[in-house]
Amino acid sequence: MTESSRAAVTWRFRFAGDKVSRVLNWRSDGPPDLARVVPIRKPRSSERHRHIPVTAYSLTMRDHLELESGLEHDLLRRLDRLNDIVALIPQPCQLKRGGSSSAKNTPDLLSL
Repeated sequence: MTESSRAAVTWRFRFAGDKVSRVLNWRSDGPPDLARVVPIRKPRSSERHRHIPVTAYSLTMRDHLELESGLEHDLLRRLDRLNDIVALIPQPCQLKRGGSSSAKNTPDLLSL
């Protein structure tokens, strides 16, 4: 195991009503209140990004969700039809590994 693979992961969430995102420490803060989690960022299109953002209605969430691409829309449609799915949150958090600012990832869709 390399040193970088053992590096701690930082979880950054944005909650409804908050203007800025914040780091969540699972050990001291516990799990996030998923009812209050809102997307960490808005999908956008530019010359550097080849995807085309999509707004889609979710039967599970009873609301429109902003997704990053048509591929995410396909995933949403599949998950939205499953009876055991209770929540779908696009762009739910930002994960950062270790001290490197370049080692960031924003998951496409959180399904519960």
